[in-house]
Amino acid sequence: MQFTTPDMREITISDKSEACDFIKDSCKECNRKYECTGENAAFCNHMKNILVAKYGAAEGCLKESRIRHSMGVANFLFAYAKSHDWSKEETEDLYLTGLLHDIGRFEQVRLYHTFNDGKSVNHAEIGVKILFEDVLIREFIEDKQYDEIIKIAILNHNRPAIEKGLTERQLLHSKIIRDAD
Repeated sequence: MQFTTPDMREITISDKSEACDFIKDSCKECNRKYECTGENAAFCNHMKNILVAKYGAAEGCLKESRIRHSMGVANFLFAYAKSHDWSKEETEDLYLTGLLHDIGRFEQVRLYHTFNDGKSVNHAEIGVKILFEDVLIREFIEDKQYDEIIKIAILNHNRPAIEKGLTERQLLHSKIIRDAD
């Protein structure tokens, strides 16, 4: 199968074993950095379990690399919020946004076998659809008060420019997610 990597290289993967080897070889450093440990290990593992249940084992190793990336973004955001003395709720909101910012990638790979938005769909837009129209967000957080800021930050994380007219808080979250990503 022809596959576009996150860094936009075209590779051919003939079977799952080859895909796993590629990910292991190219991502040894992130495998060490982004394990589900520390304060957020239970939540992080909960996310992995939901994604495995929703998307199954197909192309599992490729999906694992995206999970590790999202965990890395979330862990960076968690540390950022803690270091800036954000409230517990704001810290958790930012962490959750980091975990979920690329959730559309899983559907993108399932449908189009690529991480390339130009060759398929905008992964942020499909992620927002999955989270909010299909209500997957309720698997992660019951309270709806953070829905709008999570949605806006995810939609803006991969745009060439952040949309105009955002509140100061929405703009800050959008910028932080983009920088962490």
